[in-house]
Amino acid sequence: EWLRRAAAQDRLGWDESVGLDSARHVLLTVRKEGQPLAGLAVSATVNHPVGRTTPAALRFEPAAGGVLRSVEPLALGRWRLDLIVRHGPDEARYRKDVK
Repeated sequence: EWLRRAAAQDRLGWDESVGLDSARHVLLTVRKEGQPLAGLAVSATVNHPVGRTTPAALRFEPAAGGVLRSVEPLALGRWRLDLIVRHGPDEARYRKDVK
């Protein structure tokens, strides 16, 4: 099942970029053919990789240039993000580490 979903996700042709701004807000950009995708719906959970905190939801809002910015900043340290990104009927799942 997961191989089928991975192949379907690859066929979307999306390129994601995840980082942090200077205030430690998560920045997410999803592009297709070099252009940011507009109208994305994002579900995100942030976890401490060794379980020092309980998982928490992360909300995103639009920022300049097609970037989505988390409403909540992350505390210092290393974090694992589990992202579900939807654009119309299409869906992609990403797991990213940020620090």
